[in-house]
Amino acid sequence: MNMFHASLKNILGYRRKQWRIIYEKLNDAENDAKTPDFVAMVLEEKKEEVADVISDICQQNYKLLEHFIIKVSSIQDKVFFHKLKGDLYRYSYEVKERENKNEAKTISETYGFATELAKRKLPATSQIRLATSLNYSVFLYDCMHQTEEAHEEAKSAFDEALEGVEKIDDGDTLKEVIKAM
Repeated sequence: MNMFHASLKNILGYRRKQWRIIYEKLNDAENDAKTPDFVAMVLEEKKEEVADVISDICQQNYKLLEHFIIKVSSIQDKVFFHKLKGDLYRYSYEVKERENKNEAKTISETYGFATELAKRKLPATSQIRLATSLNYSVFLYDCMHQTEEAHEEAKSAFDEALEGVEKIDDGDTLKEVIKAM
């Protein structure tokens, strides 16, 4: 599980950073009257090329995640893989034009399922639960522009974890939870 997540994070993290840099350069080029048109065209082509690679990686891993979700038995693993599936959907959505309302609904449902499962079955101090709520709030804020809902999701997770921190006796666990918060 951790190796799969780490490899996906490395592969997609690099490409998402690459896409953001190209996106920023393209915006700069479009806003600068001195920039020749061909520069903006090349940047637009590269942006789309990187977006296609990101979407392809995400598409390839959706099916693999479905296989993992079916096979896992622990609630923590189920939440983790549903969160990861939501992350993949979000990464693809972020680099596309965000016009597909069905895709946004799927992402919301995936994160929503993972978040609700985590809230029902995992302690408030669980790193997986905290990460799921945080990533869901990022989606709500960045992709859906639902500022209030995003803030409430993140604040609720933080406040519930803070209450749970007081009950932790193990020093190592306490350090991990505080680090996640």
